[in-house]
Amino acid sequence: RFLAREAIGRFHHKPWHSFYLSAPENGAPKVIDQHVGDELDTTFISISHTDGWVACTVSEKAVGVDVQSRNKPRDIAGLSQMID
Repeated sequence: RFLAREAIGRFHHKPWHSFYLSAPENGAPKVIDQHVGDELDTTFISISHTDGWVACTVSEKAVGVDVQSRNKPRDIAGLSQMID
């Protein structure tokens, strides 16, 4: 979450502590501007982590980032069945 707040701050040219992330029960966290108290509907974040690696992206559009490890076997056939 700190990495996301740091990236959001850089994206908006403000200090990282100007923002926090909501923690909804269902769905992705939303970016909140602490000075305004409102959700930033045009700021989207994506975070992924595995095996000590982390990736984070911030964008004006919904985007996704996914970090995979070569050390973990993947059921490629099973994953492909989830895609229509």
